[in-house]
Amino acid sequence: MKKTALLILIAALLFTALLPACTNGKTPSGETESPSESVTAPPETEYPLGTPDRTFNGYGFRVLVSDPSTIVWYDVDFTYDDIANTLDNAVFQRISRVNDKLDIEITPVYANPVITELQKVIASGDDEFDICFAAPKAVSGMIRQGDFLNLNDIPCLDLNAPWWDHNAVDGLTVDDKLYIAAGDIGYNYLRSTSVIFFNKSIAADAQLADPYKMVEEGKWTFDNMFEMAVSCNRDLDGDGLDPDKDMMGIVYCGDTLYQMLIAGECTFVTPTADRSSFELSFMSDRTYDVFDTLTYYLYGESANWDVTHVNASTQFTSGNLLFIPTEFWVITTFREMLPDFGVLPMPKYDDKQTEYHHTVNQDVAAMMLIPITNRDTERTGIIAETLAYTGKQLLRPAYIETSLISKWSRDNESEATIRLIFDSIYYDTGFMFDIGGIKGTIVQMASSASDALASTYESRQSVYEAELEKLLEDYDKLK
Repeated sequence: MKKTALLILIAALLFTALLPACTNGKTPSGETESPSESVTAPPETEYPLGTPDRTFNGYGFRVLVSDPSTIVWYDVDFTYDDIANTLDNAVFQRISRVNDKLDIEITPVYANPVITELQKVIASGDDEFDICFAAPKAVSGMIRQGDFLNLNDIPCLDLNAPWWDHNAVDGLTVDDKLYIAAGDIGYNYLRSTSVIFFNKSIAADAQLADPYKMVEEGKWTFDNMFEMAVSCNRDLDGDGLDPDKDMMGIVYCGDTLYQMLIAGECTFVTPTADRSSFELSFMSDRTYDVFDTLTYYLYGESANWDVTHVNASTQFTSGNLLFIPTEFWVITTFREMLPDFGVLPMPKYDDKQTEYHHTVNQDVAAMMLIPITNRDTERTGIIAETLAYTGKQLLRPAYIETSLISKWSRDNESEATIRLIFDSIYYDTGFMFDIGGIKGTIVQMASSASDALASTYESRQSVYEAELEKLLEDYDKLK
């Protein structure tokens, strides 16, 4: 279990000179970012921190996060144990640097689950934490009843800055109101990003086409991936294909279907140009085509790939599975895997689709919110912005450059695909807030191998319509 150090050692490097006041992203000439001590992000156009030069007399800045005892989704953004570890060291350095610069003491406040603590504290009106991290689906109801502050109104919070995830800012904004955001203030949410790992030894033995080249040429499609998978099904003991003990091309779980629907550009809701309103857009010709392709391959008569019949991670690490569609956190379970593996994006529906798309898991992706109980929004904006800015220097390169690319992946080609995946996360407002329980509906269809899309959707269409209308009404009432 990770423990949080309460005493902070000497700070790392000082930041560069800051602007005298919040500038909302306007960049003066001649400013540069400070380099990090142990991890350096790739060079890019510099964008200065625009917060005023203030200190806060040792203020205890409290961050509500998931308890370290939580399985898989414990806090990793403000909790560290071994500073010899790259990621823990980045967390430690970030806290040290921000504490020293602003004269504060950052302190995690742990809860399990976070949503229960949020509800209790906000109902009481107590000022027990300054910011919190929770998943969009978990807090969607609380957002709609006005329990959080509009991040667009927080002084000194520059959501146009490169240390905020602009795809998330766009996707989670409704009527110019944003209550939950993601970015370099924390990397935990990135661990839930959809991805496909593949066994390079199986691919080589089967003399398959190079999937990396397909990605580069825009030809990495559902048809090509599934045809590869089918070609690698092997009855190893001669008693019929059994996913528990034979070689399989691919397995799937309930989440796989909705991850791939998003990858195929199926949207649940579509915003107007100014994002002031949304309309349901799921039941389109596009969705029918993508859904039919996916269900034909995933649980059609040609194969039996249901993940409930096999421990997919064990099957993959033992060398008996070609493709495993999953989330990025799973890569840490491959450290002892003997066969080499590669990292691939979710495929496109066809080669006419111009971009690849990915999603984060709305049930667990920890994103930042500011509760209405917050007593000093300017102080919070300065600290949160500085945390995100310093996270871009330290946390992001420690996770992506050093850990994923340099340590955990096994080949040079993975670098490009990892960057592509994180640059192409799509935040569908309907899926992120799980309007009408749409995710559960899709997961249940996958789990039961149902291809009855039209009738299933029709049976819940009135629920989706009512929930979307209610969401828009609720947002209209919010500040």
